[in-house]
Amino acid sequence: MSRTPEQILEDRREAERRRFQRWKEKQEKSGKRHISGMISAEAYDLLSRERDITGASVSSIVEKALIGFYGKLAPVAEVKPEQVTLTLPLVEPQQEVIPDYQDKGYKDYIVELVRQLKKEGLSFRQITTELKNRGLKTLA
Repeated sequence: MSRTPEQILEDRREAERRRFQRWKEKQEKSGKRHISGMISAEAYDLLSRERDITGASVSSIVEKALIGFYGKLAPVAEVKPEQVTLTLPLVEPQQEVIPDYQDKGYKDYIVELVRQLKKEGLSFRQITTELKNRGLKTLA
């Protein structure tokens, strides 16, 4: 007896539900917890940019940001705002000098930047996105 397309689709959906449930249980056993929330458009843009550049999952980016921010401090629930002091060094940001597009140095600058980004592990697609985000013209 052959199955209808609807039965095949329902079987696939059920298999996917079981697979997701097994994955979720495995994650919980490893100590991970599910969270959900809304963030500002600015935070979303930053998160999306980081995901595009690194290829990392949203979960991984949020986890690393939180651990990087709080480090080995006591759990947040135990920290009172007056106990947290964020000290940033008073360093003047260095303005990167980008040669004019018409200058010969522009090509060298772009080539070196692409090499640097590639060395950092970015794919060529991610490099193209990064150049676009910085407002730089490519060497087509």
